[in-house]
Amino acid sequence: MTLTTAEAADRLRKTPWFVRKILNTGELVGSRYGGEWHITEEAVAAYVSAHMNVAPPKPGRRRKRR
Repeated sequence: MTLTTAEAADRLRKTPWFVRKILNTGELVGSRYGGEWHITEEAVAAYVSAHMNVAPPKPGRRRKRR
C-alpha cells in the first residue's frame, strides 16, 4: 500500500512539509506520479528505524535550580 505525504507525516508525527523535504533529499524513498508523492509503508518503517532512534538520557548528577 502506498501513502501520501500527509499520511506518512501522520505516521512519522511530522508535518507534510518535512516529509516532502526528506523525500527531496533522498532520506525517505518515494515515487512521484502525477505531481504527487507515493511512499510505501516499508520506506516509512526503514526511515523510522534509521533516523528516529532516541538515546536514553545519561545518568548523572542534576544541578539544583536557584
